[in-house]
Amino acid sequence: MARSLRLLLALGLGALTPLAAHAAAPLKLGLVMQVYAGGINVMTVESATEIADGRYAMRATALTLGMANFLTRFQLDTKSEGKVGDDGVVPQRFESQSNGRLGRRMTVTQWDDAGLAQVVVQEPSIKSDDRVPVTEAQRRNTVDPLLAGVLRALTTLTSEPCTGTTRVFDGRRRYDLGFKPAGEEPLGSNRYSAFAGMAIKCDVKYDLIAGQKKEPNDAEKAADNPISLWVTRDVDKRLWLPVRLEIDNPFGNIIIHLVRADIDGETKLKMAPN
Repeated sequence: MARSLRLLLALGLGALTPLAAHAAAPLKLGLVMQVYAGGINVMTVESATEIADGRYAMRATALTLGMANFLTRFQLDTKSEGKVGDDGVVPQRFESQSNGRLGRRMTVTQWDDAGLAQVVVQEPSIKSDDRVPVTEAQRRNTVDPLLAGVLRALTTLTSEPCTGTTRVFDGRRRYDLGFKPAGEEPLGSNRYSAFAGMAIKCDVKYDLIAGQKKEPNDAEKAADNPISLWVTRDVDKRLWLPVRLEIDNPFGNIIIHLVRADIDGETKLKMAPN
């Protein structure tokens, strides 16, 4: 589930949008997603992104639900901020704090003007002797998981949204997300999602580079399992919104549905009452 959460932060919580184009155009985006494992709603995730005055700020909160909450009582809070300009996006700070039955974790990462990420807070500290070290070169020119969702950045909105590779560092692990187009297909209406219509499907490859344990666990061994992301521009022509994410997991297939989208103060998508 930890790997799935990292992917959800990096793939499902940002809209695919050319941030440089929004440098002078304020934007507010709020998303709510529900996470299902084996058909059971195990988590809710809310995110908020604001772009204004040459800066961006993002935050996201994930909370376990139902039996998953009884077993783990897990909450994850993340924040990301940085600069937006004509040359693109410059991450400056990422905070991640989790709390649950397995304990509390906190990580703060900062990027300098040369694009080098440095971990300034890590509680508890990682035992470096049992993990693959993250080198300085691997931490350079990276983005945090929240920004990665937005940095599926398109040069223009007419471009293919499912191309390229994003270098991600979350303060503990360094991984790449590679994207390939898998065509356009209809997503039918159902009781899980607020969206129905045509969407672009992206095949995603999660490549864990460093920071993992030298003796990998089951989730890390399953890193090559299929990951699929569906995005659409039908909700707002400025944005490629993530509407569905599927992650093959050792414990069963995980499906994440978009259930609400608020853009510039207006609710554009919302689940119909049952």
